Amino acid sequence: MSILMLLTILSMVIGALNSWFHRWTYPLVFLVVIVMSILSSKVGLFRYTSYALGLDYSKKSIVNYSPENIKENHKLFGAHTSSDERIIEILDNWKTRTGEEKPKLVILNTSGGGLRSALWTFTVLSNADEALDFKLSKHLQMITGASGGMVGAAYFREINLRKKLKTLRGDNAFFKTRLSRDLLNRLSFSASTSDLFMRYKKIKYNGKFYTQERGSEFETELHQNLQNYLEHPLGYYEKYEKQSLIPIMIFSPTIVNDGRRLLISSQNLSFMIGDNEKTTFENIDFQSFFRNNNPQGIRFSSVLRANATFPMIMPMMGMPTKPEIQLMDAGIRDNYGGKVSVDYLFSLSDWIIKNTSGVVIVEIRDTKRIMSNEVYKEVSLIDKLSLPFGNLLTNFTRTQDLDQEQLIKMCESSFKFPVDKITFNLREDFNERISLSWHLTKREKQKIEAAFTSQENQMSLNKLNQLISNK
Repeated sequence: MSILMLLTILSMVIGALNSWFHRWTYPLVFLVVIVMSILSSKVGLFRYTSYALGLDYSKKSIVNYSPENIKENHKLFGAHTSSDERIIEILDNWKTRTGEEKPKLVILNTSGGGLRSALWTFTVLSNADEALDFKLSKHLQMITGASGGMVGAAYFREINLRKKLKTLRGDNAFFKTRLSRDLLNRLSFSASTSDLFMRYKKIKYNGKFYTQERGSEFETELHQNLQNYLEHPLGYYEKYEKQSLIPIMIFSPTIVNDGRRLLISSQNLSFMIGDNEKTTFENIDFQSFFRNNNPQGIRFSSVLRANATFPMIMPMMGMPTKPEIQLMDAGIRDNYGGKVSVDYLFSLSDWIIKNTSGVVIVEIRDTKRIMSNEVYKEVSLIDKLSLPFGNLLTNFTRTQDLDQEQLIKMCESSFKFPVDKITFNLREDFNERISLSWHLTKREKQKIEAAFTSQENQMSLNKLNQLISNK
């Protein structure tokens, strides 16, 4: 209804302009858009920034975003610093908590895919952990990925933390119900009201005021659905990650200005950047680069949103830099978390060799790489015209799959420790579809729950049990 209302309003505006300006309407609209675009690049007018709640955007804290400053920042917070010492301390604590001399180090890679990925990731983690007598959560050391999958993983991690702190009520079925609640309606309503006509409205967070728009509305709805379980600043998790009560989470939203990735965690991740002077500094550590902008105070749901920004559905997140950088979904560069995992393993390879019996990468995907009943059709005349452009969209994640498969193969020959990969797939059949959205129907929720019991996923569960049990 909100979307229909928005289209109705736009239709009324265009109709009114047509009655006034007749055939000059569309050239005038085009001219207005161009002028607005020019003004937005020169001054703050019409910029419509979507803010990361909790960050300091004051003029005195604006960071210069340039290749020189990125490089200089790396020199200050690169390898052989406290970042290296802190991650080794975390790993030592993790090993102690497993109670094993040479435990398997488990890394979770979870794919994007809206609410279906969020629910699927939580379903796999909660069901598998229970089936394996909680050995999965005990061995899980790092979580990374994109979009909705990271929302589900964050919820699972928070619930495990509350169990350990003895502040939890409810069972897995109850938590799945909360997680699968609608997130789309509030987004649509905000897009058709406050985003267009009432951007003067403000939201207050930790004493600071930010523009209220559909991004912040998404966060509000998420917290209502999850009973405010994730209503924390990012820094809330630092001490629990340090103690290895919970695994580290690494978010990697894409900086659309230049294609780099911003690595966000409650921990300083400078140890992952590397110290090669010839590097292009693809990864930027959030904690060190925005050290003067209260990085630990950023709202955790804002980090989740930055990592799950669908084009047009949710606005790109502007950061306190000059020029202003924009963050979009991690899936643009790394929909499955493979690149982050490889960087992480290379950085810690010496410790892994000495202290573990190898690494297990658990990949939770919303779509199987090669689905059953998938067929390839002849290319028609119209296809020949549209394929060069449509290929970017239809084969977007498949291209990443192929690239990451090649990357893992190359890395396996370089690693001096065994690396096993276990995959859980939601959609295995080409004809079985679940909408890519922030809304799920009752039938789609049932499909997601049933997918865990598929033959292939149960085989993956058995193999995971054998690996982490060192059998």
